Amino acid sequence: MTRVAFISFHLKALDGVSAEAEKRIEILSEWGFEVHRVAGYIPDPGASDHVISRLNDRDPEIEMFNARLFQKQRNNDEVLAELRRLVTAIGESLTVVLDQISPDLCVCENVFTLPLNIPFTMALCGCLEGRRLPCVAVHHGPTWEHPGYGQCVNENIVGGYFPASLTRIRHVATSEWGRRELLRRTGLAASLLPDCQDFNQTREIDDFNVSLRRDLRIPEDETMILEPAGHGADDFRRQFRFAAEYARASGVRVWLVTTGSQGAHEREAVDVSARTNDPPVEVVSIPGWVGGRRRDPSARSAYDLHDLYAHCDLVILPANGEVLGDPVLESAMHRKPLLVSDHPALEELRAFGFQFLNMDPDAVECSWRLMEHPQLLEEMLGRNYDLGRKHFSLEEMRRRLTDILEATLVRD
Repeated sequence: MTRVAFISFHLKALDGVSAEAEKRIEILSEWGFEVHRVAGYIPDPGASDHVISRLNDRDPEIEMFNARLFQKQRNNDEVLAELRRLVTAIGESLTVVLDQISPDLCVCENVFTLPLNIPFTMALCGCLEGRRLPCVAVHHGPTWEHPGYGQCVNENIVGGYFPASLTRIRHVATSEWGRRELLRRTGLAASLLPDCQDFNQTREIDDFNVSLRRDLRIPEDETMILEPAGHGADDFRRQFRFAAEYARASGVRVWLVTTGSQGAHEREAVDVSARTNDPPVEVVSIPGWVGGRRRDPSARSAYDLHDLYAHCDLVILPANGEVLGDPVLESAMHRKPLLVSDHPALEELRAFGFQFLNMDPDAVECSWRLMEHPQLLEEMLGRNYDLGRKHFSLEEMRRRLTDILEATLVRD
């Protein structure tokens, strides 16, 4: 039996990388592979899950190190000495786990994409190269979209490992734009493995989730906008401004529901809204409230993310490209209108025929007009659903995975 180790910062969690990894894990398990997870955070770990806390980019020790690694004022020699210490310690932990699993293949999700935990990435490179293990490196969000990561103690570290160039590594991009950019910027060729969804699992309001709005104290006759991907301060201000203008245009209170944590910029916006908006905009931040599946023991409610989609009226996304795949396809799967900012990866989807609302000066008017014409709305949502089912189904993922595995597992 072929053994595969999926390796990342966190797995089985409520984020896009984890969601896509779980689909691949399920497919490989169906095919008879013995699949293991190796990560710094795995909620509700099972017998085939291996948790090494230092792999988590949110591990306190790693967060403290990152703060020094990327800060302007630093003692480079001390930071590099700490880097070597962490690489050695993490490498020893990885060696123990890999000895236990003895994998035939490693699938590394975003580990060679973003320098969220450089000691982990460097240690993993040593383990893979030392064992000559074949590796599939999946890239969900390229480093060049995050210029702050270039301000490292040693810029060669970022350039040398993100992405890494190993003897038996196969790079995989989740969008054609990402694949082209990887080749243009690094000279590395990559296979294409887009995010996919099970379009047979469209979630509607049912007996299980019928009380979700009531549990969040959102009236049934008021507008619920879902932001499922997390955001920065600038993204939130744009989203909140849209919500406030939409509330004024519709005359109905808007509830902006985000699965991320509420920051100071959100609390400030809520305070301003209470004083100036009529009707007001309510922000509901629910980190950890929904799980990756219903009755997920790691969640604070019995609901999952799809239950939020079932109840929302509109989905809104931030401007960065790394979160485009899952929320875009989830919106299509659940037949919800999606408001997006421009990004090159979106042009690929538009080329298939997908239709989205644009975050531009006409966003409120276009959204409101569309919601006022149910027939046009249903036609657009039905078209997006059909296109998603045709081009981004699990069957398509199975086909592409087959080609990638066959090419990667061929021995030298």
